[in-house]
Amino acid sequence: MVNKAAQLALKFFVVISFVAISSGSEARLERRLQKIFRAPLIVGASVSAGHGTASPGDVASLRFVGRAQITNIARDGAYGKEFANVAVSDLSRYSVIIGVDFLFWDSTLSDLSESQYVLHQFIRSARRAGVPLVLGDIPKLLPFIQDVGRDRLNEQIHAECLPKYHCRILKLDQLHQIAETGGLLIEGRLYHYGDLTADGLHLKPIASRHLARKIIELLED
Repeated sequence: MVNKAAQLALKFFVVISFVAISSGSEARLERRLQKIFRAPLIVGASVSAGHGTASPGDVASLRFVGRAQITNIARDGAYGKEFANVAVSDLSRYSVIIGVDFLFWDSTLSDLSESQYVLHQFIRSARRAGVPLVLGDIPKLLPFIQDVGRDRLNEQIHAECLPKYHCRILKLDQLHQIAETGGLLIEGRLYHYGDLTADGLHLKPIASRHLARKIIELLED
């Protein structure tokens, strides 16, 4: 009887200790994410600008800060090369940079030299500023996107956007392929790509929320 009581007491102690450790870890992670998202900068094209619905970057940021703390300079149809003049001093005032569709339209260009240079410099500037960076790679959403150009830009994104430089890749190309084939399980329901987009390019709210969660998960590491 004593042994059973001791065993029950030990099990209770282990469970309580595990809960306490888990709660402590979650609280520390939440504080770290709040620090990361205290002053977000969002760059890119129409999806990042919030065309049709709040952008993934905005949705992720709004979990931790108010609208006034978010700087969104993305705009419809923007090319990554349009951010060529962003300097280290410009980026150092921010706590995280999110570019979901930073190079989307660049993949339609025949000459990628400027786009590739800007990509290199942007990653380098974020690293030198000490600011975490999340970049989306490029899915094939348009029939006239050149596979060669898209592949070259994606290769560079994956080669240069590395965790050791506090750079994370939102793997949109992979997510798009999954959604086009077997479908994505989101919030307990299976969605195909047509369910997630309003017009083939821009997101519905459910898709934006899903990408926002992916962004937060990338920054948890």
